Amino acid sequence: MDEQLCDHLYISHSFDSDKEIHAKDLPKKIHKKWKCHWVVLSRNISPSKCCLDYCKKENDWLSKNQCEITRCQLTRFTVRKFSGREEHDNYLIISLRTYAICLSFESITKMDEWYGVLERLLEFYDVTLQCPEHKDLEGEYVVQFSSPGPVKVWGVDGLLRWEWSLDTVRKIGCQTSTAQLKIEVGRKSSVGEGHFFFACLRASDLFTAIKSTIQLIACQQLERTPVQPMMALECVHTVECPSREHHTCI
Repeated sequence: MDEQLCDHLYISHSFDSDKEIHAKDLPKKIHKKWKCHWVVLSRNISPSKCCLDYCKKENDWLSKNQCEITRCQLTRFTVRKFSGREEHDNYLIISLRTYAICLSFESITKMDEWYGVLERLLEFYDVTLQCPEHKDLEGEYVVQFSSPGPVKVWGVDGLLRWEWSLDTVRKIGCQTSTAQLKIEVGRKSSVGEGHFFFACLRASDLFTAIKSTIQLIACQQLERTPVQPMMALECVHTVECPSREHHTCI
């Protein structure tokens, strides 16, 4: 799964990633900080292969002139959008580890297109799997999750290997000190019962996404079955252990 978005965009990248950026902080396009570049967003199923490239001229990109191309790896990032001072100023802020990039679009439609692709990138997580019950499944994968599920496990070749609906998940935990996600699934899962350990750079993000979805489903079930509130409340709980390990049990 390889996709690219390309366009001539005004770009500024002089922001501190830790700073909260507001529309009033952005310079006008006539300011020297804004430069028009040929910008290319490359998307792959593996986050480690996703990147944002930009250069002054489109020909530099077409000729693969590496000396003129600046590359930003999108292994770990956040994105948000807002409108600026003028009617045609529509901005995307892409925050990386040490700095933030601001892209300016002439139309909301174009901005929303880029924002949608960047948002979808955040659904994918590079992982290394270990599983004592299924040694044959161990290896490198890409996990995809967006509410309401399921959890999809892709091969690095882009082929879907298996998926879990959340009702087959017994426990999910995250060891933040080792960046490891642990998922226990029952016999009804597509690969059978087992304990799956995923080493993942964004393990806490994936854990939070799955945990919040499980809690939302539990609340919805509680609303539909008010005569048995205690059973629904016990369905999901979160505890914090001294080892900084968090569990959500089903």
